[in-house]
Amino acid sequence: DVRALTVATAKTDAVDHPEAPPLTPRQLGFTRDGGMIQRYDPNPPAELQRPAYIPPHQANRAELVEILYPNHGVARVWRLPRELYESVQDTG
Repeated sequence: DVRALTVATAKTDAVDHPEAPPLTPRQLGFTRDGGMIQRYDPNPPAELQRPAYIPPHQANRAELVEILYPNHGVARVWRLPRELYESVQDTG
């Protein structure tokens, strides 16, 4: 009986990982504004041109995210990892 196996596995997981919170929308691939994350590339090819707001000395650390907003299109977002901001705040 597959149902019994599934229920038994779910109960075991709940006992083994009682502190595990439910997944957030972002973890499921959605943004808070209703967009759907289509692509995340932490190391996009160097030949892809970075936007002007990415400092040239950090261009190799830039990450690329593509988000589909229904009825609006796809947004291509370049970002720097959070740890870069945290290290700047710690020294400043």
